[in-house]
Amino acid sequence: MPQKKRDAHVSPRVFLVLFAIIAIYAALCSPAHAVPAWARKTGLTCASCHIGGTSRLTELGRDFQMRGHRLKSDADSRPNMANVLGYFTLAAKLRHQDKEGVTTSDNLQTSALMAGGPLTRNLGFYAEYTLYDRLPYRTESTSGFLDAYLQYASDTTADSFWFARAGRMHPYAVYALGTGGRIPLSRARVVADSLGGLVPSIQRRTTGVSAGFSGADGWRVETGSQLGITSGGSAARPDVFLAVEKNVDEYGSGVGVYGRSGWRGTDEVNASFTQTGVMGRFLRERYAFTGAYLMARTRDNAGAVARPDGFFVEAATNLQPELTGFLRFDDVAGTGVGAARSRGLVLGISQRIPNSGRAVLEFSNPLTGTGQSRSLLLDLVLMY
Repeated sequence: MPQKKRDAHVSPRVFLVLFAIIAIYAALCSPAHAVPAWARKTGLTCASCHIGGTSRLTELGRDFQMRGHRLKSDADSRPNMANVLGYFTLAAKLRHQDKEGVTTSDNLQTSALMAGGPLTRNLGFYAEYTLYDRLPYRTESTSGFLDAYLQYASDTTADSFWFARAGRMHPYAVYALGTGGRIPLSRARVVADSLGGLVPSIQRRTTGVSAGFSGADGWRVETGSQLGITSGGSAARPDVFLAVEKNVDEYGSGVGVYGRSGWRGTDEVNASFTQTGVMGRFLRERYAFTGAYLMARTRDNAGAVARPDGFFVEAATNLQPELTGFLRFDDVAGTGVGAARSRGLVLGISQRIPNSGRAVLEFSNPLTGTGQSRSLLLDLVLMY
């Protein structure tokens, strides 16, 4: 068996020791804060808006997001330019990856500048700009906006309000499945990947517009169109989406449905897809269960039809207030018509570092057809 080559001189033991030191340090220190800019503004700890040491949002976190990155209690305050400058957070993600059949690597994967908050009583914004982004399947780095949108809310102090957004974004319902920018970790494959290699990822960001409603009775609705301008400025064909959610308790547990329709590519005139799905969350203070099932019907230029689908289920528990263990099972259609499915477990632990970021150790062993590809990831996210 050929020896794997390393593209860096950092031993994985160094990363493991570093992770252990960080975990001990975090366990002994005071409670951590969320994105530092928002912690500075709100005075809240990370666990107020996120589940333990993960990036998944609590009900308060989602409400904060949908009000234009502001709390209901201070939503009527009038910001000024000095306040806006305080919304910015600089983040970086270091990654050690040891994957079977792939060159072992230790590198800076992402550095980004994030900001979000109110501009006026009714207008808010969010933006994440990657200064350096090295995607797992590329050798070169990229940069540019991931999210960048303005949001108008009809009444940010009310229990129920209407909102409208414009810019680079994806549906709010998708954030409930643990997505976000490049900094958040451990996304389910049915959310992050192109379904069967035939349907764009549901967390794809393109320039778009949307409108929706957040109700005091737990209903949330959003509909819109991704107009199809990618981060590189190239044109793509638009699609439309509709997401409907219903919360069933004060923790944010609930169910939702999602639908989307559009075209598969810029050059495939008659190639189209429709996609539907269901998602659910059961949340409590110390544990969470999340899952989703997505299916699609695609047609290519020759009229051939494919029906890729996939799902995930995930359980997470807080071993300490900001130390979370998680176990996820992914099952998704293979890339291409007739390709073997890929399925497997992901086991990980995520520790928040007080006022500084997060460390995550994750092991996965997906099975595709008759082959397995073990992977060990160690991510260190630093934020200021």
